Amino acid sequence: MSLDLSSALREAADHAPLGTLEPSVLGRRIRHRRAARTAARTAGGVGLAGVLAVTATQTPGLLDRYSRSVPGTSAVTGLPADQVATTLPTADPAAAPGTCGWAVDRPAAASPLELAVALGTYPEETYSAVPVTVEVRVPENVTFRSVIGVVVAKDGVVVATSPDFMSFGATPAGPISMAGGGDLSVAACGGPDATKVLPDGDYVLYAVLPYEGGLALSPGEPLVISGNSRERWCGADVSVLPRGDDRVGISGSVRGDDSIDLRLTWSGTAEAELLDERVVLVDAADRIVADSDIWAASGESVTGTLPPGQLQSFSVRTSPTSCDEGAALPSGELRAFVVATVAPSSAEGGSGPSTNATAVAELIGTVTVP
Repeated sequence: MSLDLSSALREAADHAPLGTLEPSVLGRRIRHRRAARTAARTAGGVGLAGVLAVTATQTPGLLDRYSRSVPGTSAVTGLPADQVATTLPTADPAAAPGTCGWAVDRPAAASPLELAVALGTYPEETYSAVPVTVEVRVPENVTFRSVIGVVVAKDGVVVATSPDFMSFGATPAGPISMAGGGDLSVAACGGPDATKVLPDGDYVLYAVLPYEGGLALSPGEPLVISGNSRERWCGADVSVLPRGDDRVGISGSVRGDDSIDLRLTWSGTAEAELLDERVVLVDAADRIVADSDIWAASGESVTGTLPPGQLQSFSVRTSPTSCDEGAALPSGELRAFVVATVAPSSAEGGSGPSTNATAVAELIGTVTVP
């Protein structure tokens, strides 16, 4: 079986097969990856071209033996030492929610507003910022006037902030979902090294929405800083992929066109929001050579609400983009992995701030490059 991705990509903008996806569950909402922002940037990835053969074979899952994050082969070397913070802001009991030094904590009362935050990526990585997408869901007969901030926390303390990441006047009464994106500075927000870039390490990203009468806090999104930018996947060993979360079951297969069939089950106690799906191709040396989340308008992502305990099946058109800026992919069989991001709602039980659930699986079927 073969597929011509050049032709399939031209059709992708007009067709979005959703398989057995139930409209009442995920709402048939398709998000074209960064299509609205692509026009503002001239550097886009080059799609996989030529005829590729999809081979229906099963490769044993390998992620179980990998640690969550292992340094890859990124060419990023980091900034000069005098531009990197060595002392980060410390906890400030007087800090307001979402401000520098705030100790991140679950709001005392559940908010009617639901927030979600996820990370994006694109080829021209910068040292001082990472791309971020924020979504807010407003229930029926609720309005608010406020500003959504995005913060980066280290060991539970806010060390970088973007207090006005998204702003709203009075929103129309819900139900309504709104999403927006932008670049978040990863510079320290205070302390003796204020404005210097965060040092390498593990952090957590949150969206914060203080409003009259309460506070909405998104689940946290893990952020690995490497070389003073977000750790890259392209060119890295497959071990750079995150570990799968036990709260989400995911599996899938490569089809004979530019799409994949996915099956996903959320096992939390309350509904969650499916934020994104991302596919990478891996060569025989375990190196990531293509990534569907490279900055480009091609590819689509299904988003929507996941009821707990229900298997959801759907198809997504995806066009992994060569990591080598248009260079030909290596000949041979390429394994495919999917990474999905799920944000639990504030009704999910537990103490302390919740975190996004990352679902990771190797897809059935390989892509063969002649």
